[in-house]
Parts: sequence; C-alpha cells; structure tokens
Amino acid sequence: MCRTNSADTLLATSAGLQVDALLVPHATTPDRQLAVLEALLPSL
Repeated sequence: MCRTNSADTLLATSAGLQVDALLVPHATTPDRQLAVLEALLPSL
C-alpha cells in the first residue's frame, strides 16, 4: 500500500494548483484555491 502524509498531500495539491495556473490561468481563482484548501482540512 502507498502511504502519504498530509505534507505530501499539501505539496501535491500546491503543485497541482501551479500546473493549473500555467495551463488554465482563469481557473485558478481565490475561490477555487479556498475550495481546495477546505477539501484538504479534514485530512489534516
């Protein structure tokens, strides 16, 4: 099994947001980033 910790998840999410910002600039809005962070909070 593959085990990940919250730091790995945050790093992966941050990288994903950066990639999204490069590929689809208009999609990376504060609201979207907030939604991603809120989705992560329960896992932290």
